[in-house]
Amino acid sequence: MSPGLRAAWVAAVLATVSCTRTPPTPFGPALFTPAYYEVESPPPSAPTCAGLSGVTVVERRSEPLVVGRRFQESEPSRRFAIKASTEPAKWVQAGLAEAFQKATLPANVAGRGKLQANLMTLDLTAVTAFNSK
Repeated sequence: MSPGLRAAWVAAVLATVSCTRTPPTPFGPALFTPAYYEVESPPPSAPTCAGLSGVTVVERRSEPLVVGRRFQESEPSRRFAIKASTEPAKWVQAGLAEAFQKATLPANVAGRGKLQANLMTLDLTAVTAFNSK
């Protein structure tokens, strides 16, 4: 193959490849990894006489791992689940325990009341704007 023909062939291949569009990744369900992050300054310190014997969070939702829905802006009626990679009740419990610790409220004092929180709702919404160009 002559150098001129080879250059023309390479140019044709590059032009074809640059015009080839990769199809978008299929839009569907998503996986969410819960993590507790402090949003504001720590809570005020609790009095030294305060304390709890324990903290538990009870899952009361019918689909424990589903934490929300996602959809594309152009197709709002076509929704997909956002699922948690771990149990959300454990995530909420860890967040409460950390908040109490930062407030200097011990959560393991024998003979004190126990806090039980019920996880009734959890709703994350992800809206994606998809540009097909």
